[in-house]
Amino acid sequence: MLNKRLKILISGLTEQKSLLIIFLLIGLVYRFSAVYPSSPTRFAPASCALQSCWIYEGDRPIFYSGQAWMGPAGNYLIAIMYKIFGISSLTLSLFAWLMSALYYLLTVFLAFRLFGKGTALCTALLFMIPNVRLMYLAGQPRSHYELCFVLTPLVFLMTLSLLDRFRDGKTVLLYSLLLGFLSGFAFWNNMSIGPAIAVCVLVLWIRLKRQFFKPWLLLYICGGLIGFSPVIYYNLTTEMVLTGQANVNNAMNFFSVLKAFITNALPYFWEIQFRKMSNPVLVYVSIAFLVWIGILYLIVFIEGVKKAWKKEDWLGYGVLFGYLMGHLLITSVSSYGKRFAEGSNPISYIINLYTVAFTIPAVIASYKWKVWKKLILLFPFCFYLVNNSVHTFHYPKLFYSTLKEKGWSSVTRYPDPDNPLLGFFSKHDLKAGYIGRSLHAGSGSIRGMNFLFNLECFGKISFADFSSERYLPYA
Repeated sequence: MLNKRLKILISGLTEQKSLLIIFLLIGLVYRFSAVYPSSPTRFAPASCALQSCWIYEGDRPIFYSGQAWMGPAGNYLIAIMYKIFGISSLTLSLFAWLMSALYYLLTVFLAFRLFGKGTALCTALLFMIPNVRLMYLAGQPRSHYELCFVLTPLVFLMTLSLLDRFRDGKTVLLYSLLLGFLSGFAFWNNMSIGPAIAVCVLVLWIRLKRQFFKPWLLLYICGGLIGFSPVIYYNLTTEMVLTGQANVNNAMNFFSVLKAFITNALPYFWEIQFRKMSNPVLVYVSIAFLVWIGILYLIVFIEGVKKAWKKEDWLGYGVLFGYLMGHLLITSVSSYGKRFAEGSNPISYIINLYTVAFTIPAVIASYKWKVWKKLILLFPFCFYLVNNSVHTFHYPKLFYSTLKEKGWSSVTRYPDPDNPLLGFFSKHDLKAGYIGRSLHAGSGSIRGMNFLFNLECFGKISFADFSSERYLPYA
């Protein structure tokens, strides 16, 4: 069904096909420039790579290392790629790029399914140059996030396909089972996809009305339980870890979270970091951009309300704003809302919203307004694209310089025979050691050294962390 819809997308853009292909190719190639073949430099990618190595060796974990709300499905995929391409840093980067490429394509495809060709084309343009956060994830494996990027639009697309089949009078029983399985599997992989699943169920309930409670719902639930069964099995046989995932007792005051979101997480989301800006003009331009984004969102929201009031098709608006507001609300009232106020990484739990963030302003491209009016409204995104290009240009620059100086010989294989620690420990016949989670150097520190060393010395030496470590047993 997905292939059929993809054919409709391509054929429906006959007069704009070349432009769409150009945008998509630029976006894919630009993301590929993050695939320089160096070893992971932070603990999260290293822990993903390390767990994938153990899966490759026969381990079968149910959770991502130390995280009871995320599954290791992405690491199983990396382990399969290890079988094909070998255990190396290049394989890890290729996995990250593949997930990034699929996310880009599926986001554009979702825009087409919801609003048509004009919105799809504009989404492809706005999402063509990713910001630093997404560019980093295009080259470093953080499978627990990256696979969730792919699954989020996929859940929406399969829900739309089910509605299409129901409208056309075709059977939806098998689709109901498959959609339930996909939802349960996605929820096991990363529970932050929960708001997307909830929006899909709500849309089905509103659209199908009484039909919602027919046998297909039972099949959907059965499929969901099958997809989520690894977690259920673990909780019933080992430890009830699910009870600690819905903790709201430590949540910040909702209005404090909202303030932190507007002043900290939202700017980071659009790659604006006020703390690093010394030029007041740039600060004012950035604030104007954020206000403009808010105005664009408000315009599209009002248009959606108008369509619902006139009893016209509001499905696309319902999906976009239902997911946007549902995700923010659930995150804000949970204990994860405190992340909005943290300066280092405030967008960890709202990063999935990139699925709809570019589509909402792109909807304006589909309106039958005068061209100059649309250009004025969308002009601030020129600033955004330029800003992204400036901040992410070091990726293609590093990609080019690495290939020029070392070629693909810079690929690190695991275990790394050139690692000096491996040579030292082997010389003294040592098999294990202790190392702190952070290695302090001058005014800074390198986090997760134990993960990096365990990865580069995989199977030869084991380093344990003597401090409190939440990523056991792979650290």
